[in-house]
Order: sequence, then structure tokens, then C-alpha cells
Amino acid sequence: MADINNETMKETLNNRPKSHLETYQNEIIEYLTSKLEIHNVPKHTIMEIAQYCYTATLLTANDEVRRNFRHWEKHQKKGTRR
Repeated sequence: MADINNETMKETLNNRPKSHLETYQNEIIEYLTSKLEIHNVPKHTIMEIAQYCYTATLLTANDEVRRNFRHWEKHQKKGTRR
């Protein structure tokens, strides 16, 4: 069996398919970095802004899912009682 060094293992792990959320988070970071670096905004500030955007998006999406599920469930209950 071939020996695998740590660099090869790290490279393999970094190249694996990412989840949609990881992809989205990376896209936010790349976009903000491309827009804010020219204005000398520090990296840590860019990361804070990206984290805020990511968290706000997740919370909003979860609220919408819950709201729509409650709406659907309400209509399902009305439909079964007839």
C-alpha cells in the first residue's frame, strides 16, 4: 500500500465537494474581499461582515421555512376535517 503524506491528505480534503452552505459562505467572502480590499478594509472586518451576512441569511431562510410550514400545516388540518 502506498504511503500518503500529510500534504496529500490535506490537498485531498480541501478538494472534496463542499456543501451549498460552504459554497455560499465562500462566495460572500470572495465578493466582499474583492469590493472592500481596494478601500483598505482589514481582513478581520471583512470576515465579520461576511459572517453577519451568512448568519442573517440562514436565520431569514429558517424563519421563512417555519412560516410556510405552519401555513401548509394549517391548510392540511382544515382539509382533513371536512
